[in-house]
Amino acid sequence: MTSQQRTFPADPAQVTEVRRFVSECARSAAVTDLLPDLLIAASEAAANAILHSGTTEFRIIWRSTPTRVEITIEDDGLFVDGVSIPEIDGVAHRGISLMAATMDELSLVEGRDERPGTTVQLVKIVSSRRPTARGRERPGRRSRSVA
Repeated sequence: MTSQQRTFPADPAQVTEVRRFVSECARSAAVTDLLPDLLIAASEAAANAILHSGTTEFRIIWRSTPTRVEITIEDDGLFVDGVSIPEIDGVAHRGISLMAATMDELSLVEGRDERPGTTVQLVKIVSSRRPTARGRERPGRRSRSVA
């Protein structure tokens, strides 16, 4: 298993650095074909930590094997549960939905007053590709879970 970790200040300008870190890790693990999904999910998780948790810094931990990529985003803040409707209030609030749509697994442990620190774990399966009847490749089976 390959593992890398980096701590970032909770500053919106750091989302670019998060994307750079994830890109470097994906290149090292030879999973650049997964990079678009990994970048979307990691950027959303980092932005949530920066904008909503009240933390001063957050950590990103990359772990990869030949069959799996895990990205964990940890902060020391509190989870803010917003249930607005973007089409009505004009505020985005699509981060968790985007993470779930791009990852094979998503888990979220919410930081609360009695236990600060939110952890988001993103998992992407490195599936073997197999030919379809038309000769195109298609990924193996996918599943999603939000805890």
